[in-house]
Amino acid sequence: GAFSGVIPASGATNVTVTFAPVAVTNYNGAVTINSDATSGTNTINASGSGIAPATRVIGLSGSLAYGNVTTGTTATASLTIANTGTANLTVSGISYPTGFSGAFSGTIAAGSSTNVLVTFAPTAVTSYGGTVTVNSDATSGTSTITASGAGVAGVTRIIGLSGNLAFGNMTTNTTAGRLLAIANTGNATLTVTGITYPTGFSGAFSGTIAAGNSTNVLVTFAPTDFISYGGTIIVNSDATSGINTITVSGTGYGSAGSQIEPVIDAVAVSNALLTVANISVEVGGDVVGFDVTAHDPGSNPLSYQWDFGDGTTTPWSALNVATNAYPAADCVAYNASLTVTNGTASTSTGLVVSVACSFLESPKPMKLTIKSNFAPGKLDQARWQAAFELPVGFSVSNVLATVSIGGVNLDFLLNAKGQGTNGMSRLNLKLKNLKDRSGVITNTIGTVTAALKGDWDADWIAAGLTNETIANKAVTLPVLILFSSDPPESFYAEKALLYKATAGKSGTAK
Repeated sequence: GAFSGVIPASGATNVTVTFAPVAVTNYNGAVTINSDATSGTNTINASGSGIAPATRVIGLSGSLAYGNVTTGTTATASLTIANTGTANLTVSGISYPTGFSGAFSGTIAAGSSTNVLVTFAPTAVTSYGGTVTVNSDATSGTSTITASGAGVAGVTRIIGLSGNLAFGNMTTNTTAGRLLAIANTGNATLTVTGITYPTGFSGAFSGTIAAGNSTNVLVTFAPTDFISYGGTIIVNSDATSGINTITVSGTGYGSAGSQIEPVIDAVAVSNALLTVANISVEVGGDVVGFDVTAHDPGSNPLSYQWDFGDGTTTPWSALNVATNAYPAADCVAYNASLTVTNGTASTSTGLVVSVACSFLESPKPMKLTIKSNFAPGKLDQARWQAAFELPVGFSVSNVLATVSIGGVNLDFLLNAKGQGTNGMSRLNLKLKNLKDRSGVITNTIGTVTAALKGDWDADWIAAGLTNETIANKAVTLPVLILFSSDPPESFYAEKALLYKATAGKSGTAK
């Protein structure tokens, strides 16, 4: 402490005395005031003890080497956080590398520890690893630990069917055979328990197919009537994925000129934004073209009639083409149909024309960002967000959602949570029901977010995202989503984007 100066008679002054220990020990002695005093006491005792400062010493332990874990599953391990200091340690959170997760925040008393469950959840066949960091107010110690693991492929039994099972015309009460190939491209043995056939077709196989192998099954067609036969063959097995169905067809007929049903070979809809199975998406007000290919087993002339589903039909005609314009302001799906006759017998087929609705600007306006990588081996990416109004009671479970962005089409089969994947691409649909004051649901708002990844250079170059050095370029890409529900729901817009690119490398439009 410091003071020098004059203290008047009968006066006093205060001096601040600071104690600053530098070691863990006891301090004491006399404070002496040097002055021109003629008498009195000029000393006073001072004492104090230096003690060790409070410490919060962090330490981490535990084996976070998970080894091989099958993708789509999880494994757990324990991380121990210890405090060997003299004061409470406060943990604010834990940072993990990709693929690892766990949660803890709170206080660890001096001399204590806590265990945190760390989960490893690989989503791809690759190696994972990095540093786990515990964030805290530790004064010393080690706050990091290494985590590692590898995602490995699980057991797969992937079924695939092939073969030409279009038998064509056959005389009734005769038989013909064609081969159905059942392939297993998985990594484990596939067990087939049986095969289901539509009327008129038969064949038998049950047994195992080794990984990477296939087997042929003789499918027999035996028509008994002058009708068209067909449907789906289903192979029942323990496959983990793949396609276990294939279409089969044939027609029973007699001699030339027999009055049996004509056969519709194909129906095409022109000017469609998108066609999925028997659903065609159109812009309201545009002229839609319909074209049918059909034949008569007895070589009789055919006549055609269209019912467009909007209350209009065409007269019977020998022309196999027709056109129709659906209302421009409409936002519905029309059940159209075609009937073909040879004069005494007829056959029909149905198709759906979905006039696309508009996307909503609220609750969230549409956002679209595309990154096209032109370098060899690099994948393209897109992130998309949009909102639209759906019918009350719309269910997402098992609905096929087809997304089309700039000519790139991807199908997602949604689960009960509105989630679907297609290779490396993901889509998530969330529904929100809006109610009136009495609690009655008045409408449903759907919000879709999609993260797309694949090799689409050719499609996007054709759409205007060219492989050249561009500072700023205005491009417009068509954006569409179709829900193949019953009835289907479709939404379409032409999205204006600003595009910039570096030739041979990458381009971004958003």
